[in-house]
Amino acid sequence: MTLRRVPMSLAVLAVLLGGFGSGALGTASAQESAPPVEFHRDIRPILAQACMSCHGPNERARQADLRLDTPDFLDTVVVAGDAESSPLFQRLTTDDRIGRMPPVSTGRSLTDDQVDAVRRWIDGGAEWGDELAADAADVPAVPERVIDFAREVRPILSENCFTCHGPDAEARQRGLRLDVQEGPFSDRGTFGGPVIVPGNADDSLLFHRVSADDAVFRMPYRLGLNTPVMPGADEDALDPGEIETLRLWIDQGAEWQSHWAFVPPERPSVPPVAGAEWVRNPIDNFVKARLEQEGSTPSPEADLLTLLRRVTFDLTGLPPAQGDIAAVLNDDSPDAFERHVDRMLESKGYGERMAAEWLDGARYADSSGYQTDAPRQMWRY
Repeated sequence: MTLRRVPMSLAVLAVLLGGFGSGALGTASAQESAPPVEFHRDIRPILAQACMSCHGPNERARQADLRLDTPDFLDTVVVAGDAESSPLFQRLTTDDRIGRMPPVSTGRSLTDDQVDAVRRWIDGGAEWGDELAADAADVPAVPERVIDFAREVRPILSENCFTCHGPDAEARQRGLRLDVQEGPFSDRGTFGGPVIVPGNADDSLLFHRVSADDAVFRMPYRLGLNTPVMPGADEDALDPGEIETLRLWIDQGAEWQSHWAFVPPERPSVPPVAGAEWVRNPIDNFVKARLEQEGSTPSPEADLLTLLRRVTFDLTGLPPAQGDIAAVLNDDSPDAFERHVDRMLESKGYGERMAAEWLDGARYADSSGYQTDAPRQMWRY
């Protein structure tokens, strides 16, 4: 039997081709083994939980005229076969806190697995599929948006109602205060009864007044106090989203919350977490617990120079001085970083940084700005 020598280049080529072939087969088999993503079984529950309170069947609560419970959205915010080009996927994954959906203010978010499911569904063609039976146990219910009084209702009342129904007794109209808890729920004597019936917006005078079509009856009726429009003009009316927020809040029980500054703090129990080796103090438990809730893991720890820059910018608003950088990097003691933080807290720069927040809040300025830019003697105060 004669053996023929195979050139080394051909042998290497054969190995490479064999490797690529097996890898391709492995990838193909893995894709074939992965179950296909179905809209009604896999995607609709995600959208129902995170999105449909604002983009579902409730017309009064719907935002941006977008419904995710009907197939119409497939033609407007989905590019079948290309998740990265689909506005829906872009809004779910953007790093922009303003543009991200669901809004950060709602406290809702998608896990990495849910985002990946949406991506695979779109890349797979974004098929609507067959509707589930109406009585099927796995038909996802569309949750109603739960209203947070402090975050959503009080700003509406403060901006639109407190001028005439707030703390100023001389300006107060019809004996009604909306800045304190007892105000909307108490009898107003000769002016009438409570303006809110918890659990029933349809029987609540406040809701009737803000949603009225008659401009003379509708509130807010600013009387030119806050805006240049004429009393009762359409510009005075609350927008439909604000009216719907008030309706939901009342129907959900009209729970009142005091301003956080007047709520006595209570020490919460430290939540247990997995991977306790990452935890260095009780605060880390809360951070880790929220990451686990969102299906995320902690980022890798930053290097010492990065931490030094972060904490110095945060405490003083300025980058660290070269001397501070050298002092920390050349200090081999285990508490070098902590001692740098202490130095920053004792510095004048920290006091200036904190004072700037209060000066901004008080609208401090040495001149009035605008046309004449006249000086202001604010420093006296």
